[in-house]
Amino acid sequence: MTLGLGEAIRKHGHECDDLTLWSGSSALDRDLDAPLTHLKTMVNGFWSHDMQMGTMYFERAGLQSFLVDRVRELGGEARWSKKAVRFEHLASTNSNTEEEDIHNNSQTRVGFADGTHLDVDLLIGADGGYSPVRRHILDLRNPDTSERRWLPDHMGMTGIYGISSADKMPASHVPERQFSESHSVWLPQGFLATGPCPGRMFRWDLILPEQTPPETRPDPADDPGAASKDTGFSPVDGKGTEEPWHAAIVSSQYPKSATIAILRAHLRLRHPSPVTSRQC
Repeated sequence: MTLGLGEAIRKHGHECDDLTLWSGSSALDRDLDAPLTHLKTMVNGFWSHDMQMGTMYFERAGLQSFLVDRVRELGGEARWSKKAVRFEHLASTNSNTEEEDIHNNSQTRVGFADGTHLDVDLLIGADGGYSPVRRHILDLRNPDTSERRWLPDHMGMTGIYGISSADKMPASHVPERQFSESHSVWLPQGFLATGPCPGRMFRWDLILPEQTPPETRPDPADDPGAASKDTGFSPVDGKGTEEPWHAAIVSSQYPKSATIAILRAHLRLRHPSPVTSRQC
């Protein structure tokens, strides 16, 4: 089945162009005017011969919007504010399936938090790394190994990303590179990357080594010393005050204060895209 969204993808997405690699400083507090070391530029680095197009970047809300619209045009239905909490395998009533896979002609009953349920022929676990749908599928295959296989392996890395606008730059700012380029700056530990998105927006990612797996734990925000010890960085500025950008942070499974501390330590990183990380 195809949704026929080729033209919509090209219209609403931003096709990635070249990919340039850089080497950053050996220190985080370098001068913003200090140059980076250019390593390599890969022309059309995201090109797919099969798709005959480059990788497309989207803002999630925009991508969701035209996908849902197309599903509705094809007679589908979108239900919002529904949380799936239970999954039950329903055995097939067809008596001629003895030699077939036990799951080929059966349904799954999906139970929701509001007490309702829905019987479906196809259940897709596109709901994140800790997908309860994937857990259900693994449990059907082998209950003895499902728990171990369901939990994502800790990769020893952590990522912080954001979406910013190139049009909010100061009038005096002069872009160093084309907006359509993607960049990756190798740091002493980890890397900083950017990629263009529709509407003159861009995504930035800061990827760093992380020894502690994500888990629910107290936020040491009330104890700056604890936050500094946890990350090696301080979550407040030199005056001990918060800044406006703190409110925009969604910290997921790590303490928000730890995320703030990491970003603060990397504020002066130089980046060759239309902005510097400080302006993100």
